[in-house]
Amino acid sequence: MILYEVENAFLFYDRQYDMITFKWLGLVSDDELSIIAQRMSDAISHRGPDDSGCWVDKKNNLALSFRRLAILETSHAGHQPLVSSDHKFVMVFNGEIYNYIELRALLAADGYLIESHSDSVILFHAF
Repeated sequence: MILYEVENAFLFYDRQYDMITFKWLGLVSDDELSIIAQRMSDAISHRGPDDSGCWVDKKNNLALSFRRLAILETSHAGHQPLVSSDHKFVMVFNGEIYNYIELRALLAADGYLIESHSDSVILFHAF
């Protein structure tokens, strides 16, 4: 099923595999890029009903979307995409780091200030 179509891009949702495929045939406008990213996120809202986020780099024609099911960090501190304090890095992570508590302690001992209990934030700081 096509969710969104512009002149150079198509967004497909595959119900069988519960995934989204984006077919890019060229550059899209800044507004279209934001719309595509948001529609990709909306199409899988059932996978993450607690939070959503989009990050768009219009200069490089790049977007990241994320849907969140809050398990470890239920506050807004676990919001994604995560952006580094110097704005050089952006990350989305869908998974679980089982030893994140131990990693958090190691990072804190090295002087990192980690204000969230999200395992994703630990991955971001460990990078």
